[in-house]
Amino acid sequence: MRNLSTRTQILFIIFVSLGIFYSAIFGDVNTVDDQEMFNAVANFDGNFKYIFHPLSSPKYYRPLIYLSYLFDYKLWGEEQSFWHLENILLHTFNALLVFLIFRELLKIYQLQVTPYIPLVGTMLFVLHPLNTEPVNWISGRTDLLSGFFVFISFYLFIRNLGSIKWSLISGIFYFMGLLSKESALGLVPVLFFAILFHNKDKKEFITLIPFL
Repeated sequence: MRNLSTRTQILFIIFVSLGIFYSAIFGDVNTVDDQEMFNAVANFDGNFKYIFHPLSSPKYYRPLIYLSYLFDYKLWGEEQSFWHLENILLHTFNALLVFLIFRELLKIYQLQVTPYIPLVGTMLFVLHPLNTEPVNWISGRTDLLSGFFVFISFYLFIRNLGSIKWSLISGIFYFMGLLSKESALGLVPVLFFAILFHNKDKKEFITLIPFL
């Protein structure tokens, strides 16, 4: 049987991700959380410095997610279809990053498995029921945006294991993930074990400094 090319697998991932969540574009907004968010961005006074102030929110400190809402509001107003579409696109980008991460992990740790493991793993991510809420719920974008930056950070880190320069770049994306949602902190122990099980010099642990 002829193996599917990488391009074909990527196109398949995009097709499934967009197709499975396509109907969300026509969904309504959450009358509690989403409407409150719409009201907040509609009444924004233009003080961008306040967004990044530690006391900018009584609940969460997530300035980047607020900036994404402001961007959407300036472009689309309260036309929720476009807001839903952005969530779907973020989920699709995250799926592609998961695919690349799977491929890189198999290469780094020299795991002799079927070449379709990255595709199968990515499909599990795309279709997992846990993703239903953040994709369909506009205010659930926190998970999608934070995940986007965390996946980029992790991919760059493992692709360039041991590189101080790339760990610094990776750390920047990690920080952006933190500014989207605090759960991005979970990346640090993952990076620790990525180095621990790597077969190179354990001096690589110094590359964790930008994440501490």
